[in-house]
Amino acid sequence: PKIQEELPYTKAEVDLKIDSLRDMTQKSFRVMQSNIEEIQQIQISYAGQLNQRQKNITQLAIPQDVTFCGISVPMETLDGRMRFEQELFFLFARQDYLILYMLRANQWFPDVERLLANSGLSNDLKYVPVGESGLRANARSAAHAQGWWQFISATGRKYGLLSNGDIDMRNNLIASTNGAILYFKDLLDMFGGDYALALAGYNMGENGLRRRIRDQKTSNYFELELSYETSQYVFRMAAIKYALEHPLEFGIDPEAVVYWEPFAFDTVTVQVRFQLPLNDVVAWTNSTMREIKRLNPEVKSAWPRGTYLINLPLGTRSIFFEELSRVKKK
Repeated sequence: PKIQEELPYTKAEVDLKIDSLRDMTQKSFRVMQSNIEEIQQIQISYAGQLNQRQKNITQLAIPQDVTFCGISVPMETLDGRMRFEQELFFLFARQDYLILYMLRANQWFPDVERLLANSGLSNDLKYVPVGESGLRANARSAAHAQGWWQFISATGRKYGLLSNGDIDMRNNLIASTNGAILYFKDLLDMFGGDYALALAGYNMGENGLRRRIRDQKTSNYFELELSYETSQYVFRMAAIKYALEHPLEFGIDPEAVVYWEPFAFDTVTVQVRFQLPLNDVVAWTNSTMREIKRLNPEVKSAWPRGTYLINLPLGTRSIFFEELSRVKKK
């Protein structure tokens, strides 16, 4: 007799399996439908934000009275308005940069403002290192300009900023700001106290600017035909000033920004006889290499022979001099 082959499932089990798969399919469909709806909502929200942002940039209030270092930017002319507005729109498109500038300015502007006030130069010059380096000590350009104020090595040396294999004082905020102050004083003397020409000379070099003035027979910065970067330089600085003074116009609520606090540290004057390695300062102050380098970004591995202002973690001045004295006695 033929033996009937047994089926793996009974009919009841098959019906149960089908019902279960049907439920799972329906649930999956509902989840998929929900995900699709959520994606659509995100897209709608993003499009709304994008439209709002586009609306905002067209509604950005363009100031009609723009000054920088006492210079009146010629907003009454189409050329002046175009040059200023393109710098303004660039900042609006990069609100992330603008917020970073605000955070760093809160940390570093007090020192720059104090030195500028003592020098008698315009307080507006504090915006130059924002445009030059983004207020970063170690910023370096393709032309090998370095530091807060972007000095090339030759100009830096001329204004007391030593740079060699051990140290680069262009990275020191106080030293480089003092160097920039001396340079701007020379530029102002060269160009009859005209801040616009002094700024242009700072950007392109005073000798090249004097040739342009001679060849084009005008000393009006706004009329000179210069490289794009230099022709925009004053407008760029003026736009940075306006943006940092009016962040609400750029969609940034200054009251909502959690600012970075200024660094608190002790500053000591030290005469180094031979060499003072960073590692020793780290050990003596019970600190870290990262903190000591952050406070002294000009030093590569050690202070060479000379006299320096050295920044130490707050409250470590006494122990530092105790250790330094002990080493000197050896």
